[in-house]
Amino acid sequence: MLVAALVVLGLQGLGRMPAELQPRVNFPFVSVFTTYTGAGPQEIETLISKPIEDAVGAVSRVKNVTSVSQQGVSVVNIEFYLGTDLDVAASDVREKVDTVRRVLPEDSDTP
Repeated sequence: MLVAALVVLGLQGLGRMPAELQPRVNFPFVSVFTTYTGAGPQEIETLISKPIEDAVGAVSRVKNVTSVSQQGVSVVNIEFYLGTDLDVAASDVREKVDTVRRVLPEDSDTP
């Protein structure tokens, strides 16, 4: 009887437990894509990725900045700390990228 009572109480407690197995978590990431047709990975890295990395590194609450430079494409990923307002962070990144646009090559597309 004792085991049956514990099983019944355990099943009731399990049904009332306020736990989510897969809670919704939004990781604050912002990516900056820039294309520069005809440029190699080394050119992309030095002419586009590095200036953008340096500019967005000054944004507040940045956790990590990484970039991928491929044939004709630069992708700069900015990771923010959890709890950062993504709308404000994206706006700050846009401002920093706008300030660095004048030093990017003229043939490159707008980031």
